[in-house]
Amino acid sequence: KGGLVELRCSPKYAYGNDSHGEVTIRIEVHEVYMEEDVTPNKTGEVKKKQVREGVKNESPRDTAQCVLIVEAVKGSTGALIACFDGPNEVTFRAGDGYVCDALELAVRQMNEGERAIITCSTSSMCLDPALKLSIQDGEEAIFKVELKSFRNPRGTYEMPEADKMAYAAERKETGSRLFREGRYFLALQRYCGVLEFFSYCDNLSEVPQIVSPRIHR
Repeated sequence: KGGLVELRCSPKYAYGNDSHGEVTIRIEVHEVYMEEDVTPNKTGEVKKKQVREGVKNESPRDTAQCVLIVEAVKGSTGALIACFDGPNEVTFRAGDGYVCDALELAVRQMNEGERAIITCSTSSMCLDPALKLSIQDGEEAIFKVELKSFRNPRGTYEMPEADKMAYAAERKETGSRLFREGRYFLALQRYCGVLEFFSYCDNLSEVPQIVSPRIHR
């Protein structure tokens, strides 16, 4: 990004004949568009294409307080989804399922200030009561979004022992709720998150270590 190159082409290469003089072409890279599959098992159902870089190299963690601007939602034909009533600024806690699966999965891979185009090919992952959004079966949804801001939660090293156990239990229960709702990707993230959370907790007393396997299950 920001690179500038200059190419000098011979008349024959530029025009196919010698009727013109030497041609100089200047090329500057303004943006680098990066596309990635943000589904946990890389099935391609939700893809994020970055169209503007964020300002920091940090992404929202589970339970981060996020402010996301949803500028537009279009179908595969490029037409606006009929039930979408215009740009919305949505505030939510990451991982709770307040917004649709497509946005939940994508926002975890975004940086503050980043703008992106999110393409979701599974209609059930685009249902979003917060945006009053309903997608018909078989229809693709394309979201144009900006992560305006986010605030990550405390790290494990900042939590007293009681808070660690309460946090893990709450995230496990959130995963169970999402599983009952059929939102399996999000549920799996919550369960895996609890396991990862305990892998960083090396100063728990004997009693919580006995309780933690129950939470893991």
